[in-house]
Amino acid sequence: MKVFEFDPATGSRGSLICEIARPDAFSNRSGKTCVLPKMPESDWTVADKLEDRRGNAVIFDRPVCFCMGQWTAGADTTWEWVAYLPN
Repeated sequence: MKVFEFDPATGSRGSLICEIARPDAFSNRSGKTCVLPKMPESDWTVADKLEDRRGNAVIFDRPVCFCMGQWTAGADTTWEWVAYLPN
C-alpha cells in the first residue's frame, strides 16, 4: 500500500513516502479532526492509531494518508482513504 505525505491544514496529499503492508485496524479515540479532501467517489476517515494484522502499532512521525482500496456495494463504489494524524 502506498503512503503519502498529508497536510491536515489544507487536506492536500503530498509526495509518496513509502509502501507498507495494509494496516488491519485503525481508530481515532482522541477525536482528532482536520481538513479532508473532497474527491468524487471517495470517503475519508481520520485515524490517530494504526495496527498491523498482529496488533503491532504502525507509527509515522508526521501526518500521512493512504488508500485502503475500492469498495463496492451493489451499484455504489467508493475509494476508502485514511488520514493518519500522529499524537
